[in-house]
Amino acid sequence: MPYRFILIPLLALTAVYFWYGLSQDSLNPYVILIMVVTAVALFIFKHQINDYFYQIKTPEFSEQEKLFLIDRYTFIKNLSSEEQAIFFEELSRACLLHEFIPMNVSKMYEELKWMVLAPAVRLHVFKEKAIWRRYQRTVIYPHPFITPNVQQVHILERDREDGVLILSEEQLRASFWDSNKYLNPSLYLWCQICIEEKTIPETNFDAAALDQFCKLIYNQSADQIRNYFGFMELSATALILMACTSQEEEIKMHFESLWNQYHLFINPTNHGTNEGRS
Repeated sequence: MPYRFILIPLLALTAVYFWYGLSQDSLNPYVILIMVVTAVALFIFKHQINDYFYQIKTPEFSEQEKLFLIDRYTFIKNLSSEEQAIFFEELSRACLLHEFIPMNVSKMYEELKWMVLAPAVRLHVFKEKAIWRRYQRTVIYPHPFITPNVQQVHILERDREDGVLILSEEQLRASFWDSNKYLNPSLYLWCQICIEEKTIPETNFDAAALDQFCKLIYNQSADQIRNYFGFMELSATALILMACTSQEEEIKMHFESLWNQYHLFINPTNHGTNEGRS
């Protein structure tokens, strides 16, 4: 992180000055105070410093990488060329600003970072600084996992208090290569975050209505999706937001009223563009 390039040398300089001042009996308390206050300020404003640095110098995706992602993700393919340019710029910065914690994962390849964060950028979470700064870390397990918070095998989890997402690499990659068969766990997780942080109204589906929705939109029953995620409960609203993001034609065809109600939550600044595509 860029702020560390300033903070770490400053702390080292402070330590050296403190040691030298003590040995020579010539410590200046004002110098120490300035150094400490500067270090604290750097830590407090680290997000702003990192944002500023990467806005000036944002690595660009190659055309091959762009085509690779567009080919795999419908929610990128459906964007206009201008929207795609913004999307890739924000995704590049998001990958630099987000912390990844591999748990027995051999290597954090760049495409794995894209799989985690592309849904967040598409849902405009990256523009919501309060949300983005709350969820700063993602833990990646190689396979489905059990955690102290959820004592059953599952593939996705989040801890709002700690600002941590937890995902399984195996299911991330499966959904990336065959999105028709495997639902995107990262997209579902970020949709849940949007619902909670943006106070998006929940949809009250009964069990039969939820099952019908899942079968028509995802070609799977609610129980199949529930077992796949490893949850006892599903968020109907998260599944609707997922459909508005990646299954536009299906939800427009079968649940037009839900599309009209929810698609603006994922396209807050593109109302005219999306209406033009309808």
